[in-house]
Amino acid sequence: IQSAIENDRRPSPADRRQMIRILADEMKKHEENPTRSQCLTVTQQIVRRYPKVFADMVGDRQIVGGYASLLSQLKVRIEHLNRKSTLSHHMTQRNEIGNTKKRSSTDSYGCTSWQPILPPGESYESIEVKRQRMEEIHRHEGISGAQRGDICKLMEETYCLQRKMINEIPSHTIADIRTKWPYLFAQRHIYGHFEMLTDKKVLRLLESSIQESGPKIVQFFKEKPTNEDVRNTLSSDQNDVAAMVLQLLLAHFKEKLDGLILLTD
Repeated sequence: IQSAIENDRRPSPADRRQMIRILADEMKKHEENPTRSQCLTVTQQIVRRYPKVFADMVGDRQIVGGYASLLSQLKVRIEHLNRKSTLSHHMTQRNEIGNTKKRSSTDSYGCTSWQPILPPGESYESIEVKRQRMEEIHRHEGISGAQRGDICKLMEETYCLQRKMINEIPSHTIADIRTKWPYLFAQRHIYGHFEMLTDKKVLRLLESSIQESGPKIVQFFKEKPTNEDVRNTLSSDQNDVAAMVLQLLLAHFKEKLDGLILLTD
């Protein structure tokens, strides 16, 4: 890395990864779980000081900010270290349901509500009754019941029990979770769960990311089409940037469109 800096050249991927490991270790000496904002400050300073070495580039042009990939690498490394720490320290917690082996209740992976406590005046038995109520509604109405107002309220009130099942060790299968929480797999409620977990609105994040990065992705593939499917996608009459980005990424990774998008009349 020092040689790359002295010669204003890009370091090898292996050297860059090693630098990220060292940087993450040093940051964790001062802060157990550095936030994204803290990582952003560090990576911005690195890129500003050594733009030719670390800035994100498309051709000979620096992408706005220039720090996105460095920030992503650093945050992923820190989350990986946190994940190892979390999974290596389990706790046994006695509650009204019984003895259950659980992951540490420390918030993880950048989440703000990893394993919340019981709401005031509630017990696990009272929340379990609400879960069973939703299960009964699902038996009679199916997934269409997801739009009911009382289901929305019940999903919010039972969030801590949803997280408890998701966090338990050994982990439950997706099929097990779907059986217990059928409405968690409805679009409205998986989005709601994500918002409660991270305090972020997933659709708004996606829209802002597309607005900010979509044109850059399209421009990148125009300048460097990676295969014939990408060229065919670029030559189409698609004017919607979000749809174009999605199709370009599918084409680049040679994935089928119908594997992700359901086409209807």
